Amino acid sequence: MISEKALKAVMSLAKTGSFQESARDLGVSNASLSRHVQQAESEVGFVLFRRGNTGCDLTPEGRAFLPLAKRLDDDMARFATRVSELRSSEQEHLRIGCGPLATRSLLTPVIRAFREQMPGTRLSVQVQALAEPIRLLDRGEVDIFVGDLSHTSGVEGLDIHVVRRREVRFVTRPGHPLQTGRPNRLKDLFRYPFLSPYMPRFWRARLTAAMGGGEEAEWAVERLPNVECDDYALLCDLIDGSDAVLAGMPEHFRDLEAAGLAQPVPIDTPLFWNICLSRRQETQNAAAQLFWELLQAQGKLRQAPAVVDEA
Repeated sequence: MISEKALKAVMSLAKTGSFQESARDLGVSNASLSRHVQQAESEVGFVLFRRGNTGCDLTPEGRAFLPLAKRLDDDMARFATRVSELRSSEQEHLRIGCGPLATRSLLTPVIRAFREQMPGTRLSVQVQALAEPIRLLDRGEVDIFVGDLSHTSGVEGLDIHVVRRREVRFVTRPGHPLQTGRPNRLKDLFRYPFLSPYMPRFWRARLTAAMGGGEEAEWAVERLPNVECDDYALLCDLIDGSDAVLAGMPEHFRDLEAAGLAQPVPIDTPLFWNICLSRRQETQNAAAQLFWELLQAQGKLRQAPAVVDEA
């Protein structure tokens, strides 16, 4: 049976194509990474990678094996999660995943109400900008996810609902060159350093089009954001005394604007963010069901069809 370390080594190397980069990402030495890959190849009985002076790439057999490796990795994660649940069965544990834009927008009042009704339940909230948040649900690492999932593909077996459609607010320091009193073109905002927890693919597609399309626009957009961080307090600090532009929800900047440290930037082509709720369709425990119902009530639930991201 292939080991978890060998499996993760193969998946990382397939992604980076570089032993040095994968070793750094996994926190192991190059020699250890090479040994794990060799163990995987010995276990499956064929060569997974072609090695070269500038890196490595998957062999045809390796490309065929990679989807199996991902499924096995997911199965291992679900197994570990279930074992952890059995170990802590004396106290019900609810795990919530969310994007950085969802915390103050929706979760704060829901958590307060939930704690009043189920004070004995342990609640974990994982705030992180993720490219594939659906995998957290599929692997059983979270019970409910709150974030922008309206342009996410591969949603079989999940309930996904849009609860709010919000316009994204862009802010800068007072006196910034964009503070002209007139609406700015969307592409003009991104001529300055851009700060954000993440760049959804939908935003990237809109911005690429606004910048005229083509390879040059795609290359410029691919480099954004210039500073990516899940901590909004840090991002807010970074706009002070700089020409940076920061994106978020109005509530993220309420205190800064009240103190005169930030001003909203008017734009002629707004970007929107959909706050979505998602959970597995299988039976939920009592804590997960209550939290889901509170989210519905807070967000004035309206069901949304699954939308495949074509960006």
